[in-house]
Amino acid sequence: MALNQTPAGERVHIGFFGRRNAGKSSLMNAVTGQELAVVSEVKGTTTDPVSKTMELLPLGPVMVIDTPGIDDEGELGDLRVRKSRKAIQQILQEADESCAKIAEQASQKKEEAVKAVIGKVVGTYGSC
Repeated sequence: MALNQTPAGERVHIGFFGRRNAGKSSLMNAVTGQELAVVSEVKGTTTDPVSKTMELLPLGPVMVIDTPGIDDEGELGDLRVRKSRKAIQQILQEADESCAKIAEQASQKKEEAVKAVIGKVVGTYGSC
């Protein structure tokens, strides 16, 4: 499968979270090499998560996510904070799923290795 066709769920997710005007959007733009996120000295400029799928070596296909500040205030600020928290939860859930997949693959490889060793022992010494 080509990198640009990799589903979002199979990409490494990299999220930028923090206080308002901490430089998250500037970092997003620097990592992607594009001006995807609006950068301003005004606190609360980022109102919604901004995401970009790309290839980032040596990781391969990734999704980079910029989020609103987690210290926003007021009625609209509360909505932006909720969006940031939702993005955090999504990334953590995907990380849990990735860890489960890795553990399952490691278990399968361990089982295959044990079977291979048993096969060699039986082949060399015969059955017990």
